[in-house]
Amino acid sequence: MKRMRNDPYMLEEYDFSGGVCGKYAKRYAQGAVSVSQADPTKAKLMKEETKRWLAQVTEDMATAKDNLTLGHHAAASFHSQQCAEKALKVYLIETRGELRKTHDLVDLGTLAGMPSELLGRCEGLTLAYIETRYPDQFTEYRQADAERDVAIAEAVREWVTEKIS
Repeated sequence: MKRMRNDPYMLEEYDFSGGVCGKYAKRYAQGAVSVSQADPTKAKLMKEETKRWLAQVTEDMATAKDNLTLGHHAAASFHSQQCAEKALKVYLIETRGELRKTHDLVDLGTLAGMPSELLGRCEGLTLAYIETRYPDQFTEYRQADAERDVAIAEAVREWVTEKIS
């Protein structure tokens, strides 16, 4: 696989520098047609794109918890990172109509205006994205690590759900 010049960890297919800003803005604007899945008791309009991302957030959290129960700690941490990342992207899509292509939770959380205490907890969880996927970067994840990561992801998910509901 070909790597980008500026970042040896970034694969070329993840380079979105040639992307078109606002390409889907009109579709987002027209997509506000259904009730929020975050809290079905509230009749809040939510973009279709947001609903699709929320489904992935829910799936990643369930997968993280299942892997934690099974003792697959690295997998639990990876899916925790994915849950938090996608939850923050839900917030940005819903509130700003913008999808930021990054795995950096601190970057996404800063854009979303997440509280500094929670933002600080996300810094370590961002590393789980790389450390759990690439054998040359692999760090052994213990149960305590996975439990911490699941708790952080749950806190991010709850913060986003509260903000968009």
